[in-house]
Amino acid sequence: MSHTQELVQIRHKIMGALLADARQSSGRSVQECAEIMGISEADYAAYESGVSSPTLPQLEVLAFFFKVPIEHFWGSETVAAARSEDEVKASVAQFTALRDKIIGATLRSLREDAGLALEDLSSETGIGVEQLQAYEIGQQPTPVHDLQAITDTLRVSMDELVDDRGRVGSWLRNQSEFERFSELPEDVREFILRPINRSYLDLAIRLSGLSVERLRGIAEGILDITY
Repeated sequence: MSHTQELVQIRHKIMGALLADARQSSGRSVQECAEIMGISEADYAAYESGVSSPTLPQLEVLAFFFKVPIEHFWGSETVAAARSEDEVKASVAQFTALRDKIIGATLRSLREDAGLALEDLSSETGIGVEQLQAYEIGQQPTPVHDLQAITDTLRVSMDELVDDRGRVGSWLRNQSEFERFSELPEDVREFILRPINRSYLDLAIRLSGLSVERLRGIAEGILDITY
């Protein structure tokens, strides 16, 4: 065996170990992974054992499924080692404190846009004026039941307050996108995951952005060439 082949085998083993660790940390089973990928359990197990390696699109799907960044699989550090308890606690505390202030400022803006004083909102929701003020300045976190009462009164959706830009928001969007992907028929998922089909998908994306008139013109042009 050549030195290059040995390096490839080692890389496969490392990739397999990272896959197994990420899967176990996410609470997923080999069967679940195989089903979502549209492959056999034996084929998926071969990835984790280092016998074979997934394609990049497959790895991207697994990264979504395991809730880890794709870059995780370029390294050699396991999920458990990368996520110490202290770091997680610090990140959560910082994130929630910032989000409380953002939500409070958003609530105040929405209330003022609706032309309501704190006293008016208090009367409608049954929440004390001082409590509402504490929510708006981010001094106190807003419990979901109070948040629901406030948004109902202001006639806005709770979705408007959900984080959609930060790291957590990005993860939520990715999870939502992955859930929609997993609901696709198996043959469609298999088609999307094949690298050879990338050009067809790119073409479909470009066509979807064209106007009806432009699409009609393209279709007529194709018919002229055909006939």
